[in-house]
Amino acid sequence: MTYSKFDPATQNRVPWNLGAKIGPKRPFNQKQIWAIRFFLDREQRICYSDLSNAALTALGQIKIIVAPNSYHFLHIGEWAAAHPSAKVLVPRSAPEKVKAQCDFLDDDVRGISDTELLTKCINLGQYQETVFFHPLSRTLIVTDLMQNFEASRVRKRLTRFLLKVGRATGPTGQPSIEIRHAARNHRAALNDGIQQMLDWQPTQIIPAHGKCYRSDAVSELNKASSWSRK
Repeated sequence: MTYSKFDPATQNRVPWNLGAKIGPKRPFNQKQIWAIRFFLDREQRICYSDLSNAALTALGQIKIIVAPNSYHFLHIGEWAAAHPSAKVLVPRSAPEKVKAQCDFLDDDVRGISDTELLTKCINLGQYQETVFFHPLSRTLIVTDLMQNFEASRVRKRLTRFLLKVGRATGPTGQPSIEIRHAARNHRAALNDGIQQMLDWQPTQIIPAHGKCYRSDAVSELNKASSWSRK
């Protein structure tokens, strides 16, 4: 009987799995599953799907694909591949991570400035976010700088606890801890962005996370940004 030339034993090499435990791995426990689900929900890392694409294209042609901040961009390449004629806009902190041809998302960027939306780019160093304002309906659209999770609708105790500790539940509507940390050395840029949002005088706010504010938008915005003035 002969030996194969690919047999590691014939080349004085130690097999990669020598002494290692191989086979099926232990399944995640319930705590680990909750942590993963919370992370995915928190970062909105949801894959492109034909169903969501069909729902959006039913509203009209997709001309612009936007990554609104430094966290929400993971699957933008898949959307860009599905809509090759659409313009892709991302924050300056994310282009090397986006698998698509893209332009920077700044104030009054070409493409959005041609629409009915006004924009304000808030640069907090490693974290950047662009907020949007629709003058006709006086609607402000924010992603992570203002959150309004409804604690009563969060079933998992761990998730509800983490959201409350991070002050991301109503009625405060504050951003998460890591964003407040990033803003420590960029208070001037943050307050300039908040002032612009206040100057727009919105009547309602649509956050990416949680319940929309249908009234008292300026008051809610002041309440949510009170941490930045301390």
